[in-house]
Amino acid sequence: MSLSPEEKRRFLKALDEDEEFRLAVVGLLGITDVKSSLDKLIEVTSRLVTITEGIVNGLGDLTKDVKELKEINQRYEEELKALREENNKIWLEIKALREGQEKLWQEVKALRENQEKLWEAVKHL
Repeated sequence: MSLSPEEKRRFLKALDEDEEFRLAVVGLLGITDVKSSLDKLIEVTSRLVTITEGIVNGLGDLTKDVKELKEINQRYEEELKALREENNKIWLEIKALREGQEKLWQEVKALRENQEKLWEAVKHL
């Protein structure tokens, strides 16, 4: 069933001028449901965009923080390396001191033995 050009013109004019008729046609076509669904979709999409923008901004901040942490970590690694080198020097010094102390104890022992020999010689005299 086809509408004549005159019926089409009257139909379009009624849609344009008669709000009650327009709402009835919209209801019959299910456009209200579609529009409601679109409105909800637009609202949800808008919230998602806002959330996504927040995440993107947060990622920028996180990237900046990670870069700062890497720089701090690099400084700590350099300081730790310097401390290890200094610690190794200290252990070498301690080793040298121990060796020197051992030599001193050997010399003290030798002096003690020589002193005992001297006392023995003095006793014989």
